[in-house]
Amino acid sequence: AREFINVLIDFCLENGIQTSDTLLERTDDIDRYLWQCLKHKKCAVCGKPAEIHHWDAIGMGNDRRTYDDSQNRKIALCRLHHTIAHQKGRESFRRDYHVYGIVYVEKCVDGEE
Repeated sequence: AREFINVLIDFCLENGIQTSDTLLERTDDIDRYLWQCLKHKKCAVCGKPAEIHHWDAIGMGNDRRTYDDSQNRKIALCRLHHTIAHQKGRESFRRDYHVYGIVYVEKCVDGEE
């Protein structure tokens, strides 16, 4: 049943299907849900179109065009929740919304990196 729910969540995120409540409340596999949100660029909090928020700051002085952030944790957030994340700070945002950054590695069709 868990795998079927994850397939349905992925389908909803990929196709922009709105649900009566957030998909975050429908999953018990938060890491996979956060990965799916990054993959489909949907906000992990509300499901709206998202941008990537760097959970681990890149830091001043680093050139964002050349910096390899592949091992940094990230989360997909809409503009509103992205702004809130910056205002609240990482730990307060995690505590209030029950989401966090993950290292995003795109998977191949067979499930391997």
